[in-house]
Amino acid sequence: SWTTTTNAHILRNLANGDYTIEETAAPNGYLINKKITKFTISDSNRNIKITIENAPKNVVVNITKVDQETNEALAGAVLLVKDSSGKEVARFTTTASSYVLTDLANGTYTVEEVSAPAGYIKSDDVVQFTIDDDHLSHQIIFKNAKEVYVPDTASLPSIIMMILGIVITGAGISYIYKHAKQY
Repeated sequence: SWTTTTNAHILRNLANGDYTIEETAAPNGYLINKKITKFTISDSNRNIKITIENAPKNVVVNITKVDQETNEALAGAVLLVKDSSGKEVARFTTTASSYVLTDLANGTYTVEEVSAPAGYIKSDDVVQFTIDDDHLSHQIIFKNAKEVYVPDTASLPSIIMMILGIVITGAGISYIYKHAKQY
């Protein structure tokens, strides 16, 4: 077992037989190479050169804000991305395009809305995602419902009753006044 450096690692005096090399951890910024490399040492095959390559991590997280009914992209929302310790990783205002995060370290993150676009209700959703060697990309979609203006109709019946009361009272007074002169 050894940790690689920029120089080759040399194993000497291996007995004849079958061997395997397996990577157990990758360098920072690279994916672990899950391939198990097999080789055989024999009297006629003692000089073996093995190269193990690692692919770079390409972390991509797309975050999109859309209208709940139309699924059209919404501009103007402020979203916040935090790591598992609660540290702010990104804060941005949405546009008609997805916001793209790259180069996130392995870990768990959350996305939440700080403020909604004009004319929309703020979402209370908190979306969690994890970055690891098996989960390098995520597509996160936040939805907002439009604000609906509802007129204050609770006082409308009382206004109608008051107007109706004034009209009836006025008609009653007018009737009494007209008929009081006749007697």
